[in-house]
Amino acid sequence: MALATLLGMGGAGLWLIPVSRDVTIQYFVTGLLPLYQQVIVGIVAGLFISFIAWFIISLPFFTREREYYTGLIKPFQLTIIEIFFVAVCAGVGEELLFRGGIQPFLGIWPTSIVFVLLHGYINPAKPALNVYGIFMILSIALLGYLTENIGILSSITAHTIIDIILLYKLTHS
Repeated sequence: MALATLLGMGGAGLWLIPVSRDVTIQYFVTGLLPLYQQVIVGIVAGLFISFIAWFIISLPFFTREREYYTGLIKPFQLTIIEIFFVAVCAGVGEELLFRGGIQPFLGIWPTSIVFVLLHGYINPAKPALNVYGIFMILSIALLGYLTENIGILSSITAHTIIDIILLYKLTHS
């Protein structure tokens, strides 16, 4: 599934980037800032978002949702290497598609809302999940702004860090 995300979504994003952004893939990927600066910004953003996300997930009102997601993920018994692989595939594939290919057509905020809706973090029947969903819309919008002002590698790095930390905590809690 992770590889399908990387190849399918990432491939679609790479196909859309020259059309949606009117730049070469190489120009888009190298970004506005040097690659090492994009990575540093991405690490900081990913750690910041992860800290707040885990804080929300750990609150007592979120217990039922946390147990649900833990129950989905824990049976896979993911190793650290598998968590890293899944996170990198999701970070690269989803960011290339949503930030690279779709965001220029829809804009940062609509793309962020669509992204969170597709992940199932908004559900009128689950108020606790909606709190997390609203936080994620804000977080994903931040990744959109990072892409436009820093470079796509900052968003890919942040997304990967978020997934590594949250998958690890859900599988090892």
